[in-house]
Amino acid sequence: VSKEKFLFHSENCSLKDAGTIEEPYLVYIELQPIPKTMVAVDTSSQKAVILKNVFFETGSANLQEQSTSELDRLVNLLSGNPDLKIQINGHTDNIGSEEDNLELSEARAETVYTYLIEKGISEERLRFKGFGESQPISDNESESGRKLNRRTEFVAW
Repeated sequence: VSKEKFLFHSENCSLKDAGTIEEPYLVYIELQPIPKTMVAVDTSSQKAVILKNVFFETGSANLQEQSTSELDRLVNLLSGNPDLKIQINGHTDNIGSEEDNLELSEARAETVYTYLIEKGISEERLRFKGFGESQPISDNESESGRKLNRRTEFVAW
């Protein structure tokens, strides 16, 4: 979903139980406006945009091929909004050591950073940071929870 002057939103939706004409499958998405000023240095108060269609090989910072369309949407957003600066954040689940997870999350965030630079986005507009397993958004007790915690996102700064 995209709209001028707003950050885009993407998501994978399973339409296995898609609904009917009488009761359609509905998804409500609240878009975030692109910040008007880029004075924030502390990104902790920013709401992150999760890149739900960015995938890496297991235990690796190598991007899977199906990630390019999502990343190209991010390139288009940045190209169309030349004042927008972002920080790419990498996160992992809690499988493995904290040190390894921090390293992996940093490497994955850097891979996205490098992709954007290779597509012509100025590195002065970009930062990246890995958080490892320190900021889960779900439990790490189930595969579905761990899957949500393994994510790449961005915030404006």
